[in-house]
Amino acid sequence: MSMHLSDYDAFIDNSLTLLREFDFVPLHVDRAAGEITTLPATSAQWFEFWRGDVVGGYQSLEASLHTIRRKVVISARHDDEGDADDYRVAITVEKFRYSAPDRQVTTPSGALAIYSDRIPTTEGLKKSATRGEHWVELGRDGLLEARLLARLRRLAAAPAATQPTSAE
Repeated sequence: MSMHLSDYDAFIDNSLTLLREFDFVPLHVDRAAGEITTLPATSAQWFEFWRGDVVGGYQSLEASLHTIRRKVVISARHDDEGDADDYRVAITVEKFRYSAPDRQVTTPSGALAIYSDRIPTTEGLKKSATRGEHWVELGRDGLLEARLLARLRRLAAAPAATQPTSAE
């Protein structure tokens, strides 16, 4: 999406603030290249109504049934077709699902420790952290991308706050 950014640094700062509001922690911020990358964040479940990183009923159900995490990349590049303050802004939200080997439960008391390393996996492995655990890429989350982009557009269109003058 093309945006007119009269204050590029304020746009980057607003982007970082917006990402923190959605519980995404910035991993890498390159102001010169116009790129922000976040750490993957575990998605909200149905009862976490205060979080906005899951958009839609299906996404909420999926995040409540599985461990889902999302990673955001925001990029702002000069738009060659516009003037000096025109930028092409893109937001990419990648979605991943956690996958681990099933645990082997052979006794009723073994069910109490199903999430610990004491119970072997169905393959007989004692520690699943060494083999079998991984994140499955689910593709992009277009609904969250659209929500973040709409919020960024509103922030970019808002008039900049005036700096208070010092009375000397």
